[in-house]
Amino acid sequence: MVDSQEKYNLTTEKIQCGHCPTKLPMRIICQGTESVPYTWLFDNDPVHGEIYNTDCDDYTWEVLKCLSCSKVNVLQRFSSGEWEAFEERIDFLYPSPDPHKDKPLELRIMNDVIEQLITDVEDSIHKNKPINGVDRIHTSLHTYLKEACANENIPYPENDNIHKLFKLLLKRHPKLQNTVDQPYVSNFLNSVANMTSQLDPIRNYTSLAHGNKNLLENDEALFYIDVVRLVIRYLHKKLMS
Repeated sequence: MVDSQEKYNLTTEKIQCGHCPTKLPMRIICQGTESVPYTWLFDNDPVHGEIYNTDCDDYTWEVLKCLSCSKVNVLQRFSSGEWEAFEERIDFLYPSPDPHKDKPLELRIMNDVIEQLITDVEDSIHKNKPINGVDRIHTSLHTYLKEACANENIPYPENDNIHKLFKLLLKRHPKLQNTVDQPYVSNFLNSVANMTSQLDPIRNYTSLAHGNKNLLENDEALFYIDVVRLVIRYLHKKLMS
C-alpha cells in the first residue's frame, strides 16, 4: 500500500462523488495494487493434449476523499492480461453514484475557477496552513453566488459583495422560496445572510489577501473556512434539487 497522506495528491481525472452531486478531482488518502494469478486453457492440441497458460488480473484501488462533502469513496480499477487488446480499465466506485440523482454540480454551477479554488483550499488545510485558504474560500463563495444568479438570470451589480448576493438569492431564486411559510427557517437564513456581511472584512483585514500583518490564528481560519463551506453545501443541496 502506498500512503499519500504526506503529499495529499489529487486524482488526475474528475470523479463523480457517490455521496453528493459534485464531480471534481478527489484527494487520494491511500492506494494499492494487487495481482491475482490464474490459469486458463490456451489450446487443446490432439498430440500434446491440453495446453494451459498463466496470467494475472490486476486490481488497483484508491481510497478517495471528496473535496466538497469530505466523505470517502473507494475506486477500484480492474485489468486483465487475458486479452491483448484489453486496454481500458473497468472502474467501480463505492458508493456508486445514483444515476437518478441530479447531474454533477459542474454542469450547473461549477466552473474551472471554483474548482481550482476549492482544490487550493483543501491543499492549504492538509498542509496545516489554513490561513492560505481563507482568501480562496471567500473567492469560491463569491464566484459561486454570481454563477448561481447568472444561471437563473437574476441581475446583480458586478461589484456586489457576498452579503448582497446571498440576500439577493434568498429573495429571488425560485428554489429558495420554500421557506416563506416557515418563519423560523426564514429568520435563520436571514441571520446567516447577516453573518456573511462579516466575511469580507475578515478576508480583507486578517488574511493574506492584502498583505496584512495581523492574521487569523489557525483555529479561526479553519472555522472561517468551515462556515463558508457549509453555506456552499447548503446552496448545492437547494439549487441542485
